[in-house]
Amino acid sequence: PAVDPSMPTIVVAGFPNVGKSNLVTVLSSAEPEIAPYPFTTKGVIVGHIQDDWRKFQIIDTPGLLDREFDKRNAIEKQAVLALRYLTDVMLFVLDPSETCGFPMEMQERLLETVKKGFPGVTIIEAESKCDIVKSGSGRTYFSAQTGEDMDVLTERILEELRSVARRKAAEAPIE
Repeated sequence: PAVDPSMPTIVVAGFPNVGKSNLVTVLSSAEPEIAPYPFTTKGVIVGHIQDDWRKFQIIDTPGLLDREFDKRNAIEKQAVLALRYLTDVMLFVLDPSETCGFPMEMQERLLETVKKGFPGVTIIEAESKCDIVKSGSGRTYFSAQTGEDMDVLTERILEELRSVARRKAAEAPIE
């Protein structure tokens, strides 16, 4: 499906293999390919989350690595551009189990880089794979695999998207 710029949108970001696509599959109508190797997601994938009578967009992006834009591959550049131009709310996923192949220190560094690059954007920080490990960081955690705490994360996402919907409605020109 195509992206609708008028629809409130949450973009999911993080390192490769942290669980972004699995989460998007559980939350929405999207069906991204899921595999245990980096860069399975090779493009931007759009799904929809139903909230009573409203629909919101969720965008799964390819994994990001912590490096300068000009050093990124074409797949990473798509993710960066999706973040830059489509984000109303960002969900940044970290994997404290480090089964993604990247230490938390690197993941935290990328999160800080993203925060600096997106001032004014609400960023929900969430830790995946809580069925394997809970870091105690105070972030929202979840397991898309087992469903653990998915209700908490879903409600947090919907709260933010409802807020965006109210803001967009208030800013819309009256015809």
